[in-house]
Amino acid sequence: MAKYTKETGSSTAAQLQFEKQMYNIGALVVGFEGQLERMFEHDNYIKKLLVKPAGYEREDYLLVVTAYIDGADVVAFQQGSDLSEVLTGLIKRLKNGSVKWKADGYANE
Repeated sequence: MAKYTKETGSSTAAQLQFEKQMYNIGALVVGFEGQLERMFEHDNYIKKLLVKPAGYEREDYLLVVTAYIDGADVVAFQQGSDLSEVLTGLIKRLKNGSVKWKADGYANE
């Protein structure tokens, strides 16, 4: 059995953690695609996702979602401490129907 050292940055625990993160990202993408398909079945769709990262201007990530819902251009916002949290929150709200859509005043600009 191979012995991993700290110098190479490899360890079984680190590898398992990385694999878990990759699995979670994959599940997140599949879940998001499922919600997009469900929306499209009702003639609704997301037009654009804009990610504003944490940093100089803000402490958290902000996701701006523009969409076409029930015949209207709308916008919603999702905030979180990291990108995974932001996307997970959006997917959960899409799934349970709790996204707070607002009329998009910038839709025709």
